[in-house]
Amino acid sequence: MIFDFIFFNQNYCYVCKDEKTENLICSSCLERLDFIDGNFLVDNNRVYYPLFYNNYIKEIIREFKFHKKTYLVKPLAAILFKYISQKEELKDIDYVSFIPMEQRALFDRGFNQAQLLANELADLLDVEVISLIEKNKKTREQNKVSLTQRKENIKNSFRPIDDCNIDGKTILLIDDLVTTGNTLREASQTILINNKVNIKFLTITSSRIGEDDD
Repeated sequence: MIFDFIFFNQNYCYVCKDEKTENLICSSCLERLDFIDGNFLVDNNRVYYPLFYNNYIKEIIREFKFHKKTYLVKPLAAILFKYISQKEELKDIDYVSFIPMEQRALFDRGFNQAQLLANELADLLDVEVISLIEKNKKTREQNKVSLTQRKENIKNSFRPIDDCNIDGKTILLIDDLVTTGNTLREASQTILINNKVNIKFLTITSSRIGEDDD
C-alpha cells in the first residue's frame, strides 16, 4: 500500500485543514489540545505522554488510526519530538522501536500507526528505527475488552526478533495510546528476553482512568 502523506496544501493546518499556518498545527487546534507532563510506572519503566486524553485528541487518533488519515502522523510526531526535547529523562535515545501488529490485522488496516509514528519521530531525532519483536498471534483490540481482561488478552502475543545486537542501548518504545500499560509491559518483557537494554515508553496520550498527571 502506498501511504498518503501528501497534504492538499501545506500552508494549511494538518489537523483542521481550515486555518493557514506556517507550522503543522494552527493555533486554534493547539488551544484545543491539553498539554501535560503525563507519566506513570509500568513495572520498573515509566511511560510518558504529552497530551491529556480529551475529546479532541481522541478524535484525531481515531481519524489517524481507523480512517487512514496517515498525514496526521506529521503533527503527532512533531508534538512528541517537542516533548522529548524538553524532557531530560527522554534524551540520549539510541534507537526508536514500536509495538508491532499481527500480520492479518496489519493487512486489514494497511499500516501500523505506531510504526508510522516511530519512523517519523526517528527522522526528527536522527536515530534509527529498529524492529525488536513480532506479533505472533491475533488478539482482540485492547479497547474491545474489559480492563481486567486486557492482561490475559495480550499475554504471550509477541516473540523476539533474534540477532539485534543492541545490548547496553537505550530504546524508545512507541505506541499511540496507553491505558493499563499491559501491551507495553508484554512488549518490553519480550524485548528483554534477548536484549539487555534500557527501555523507555512514549505515547501520544493515555486513557488511563483516575491517573494523576503532572
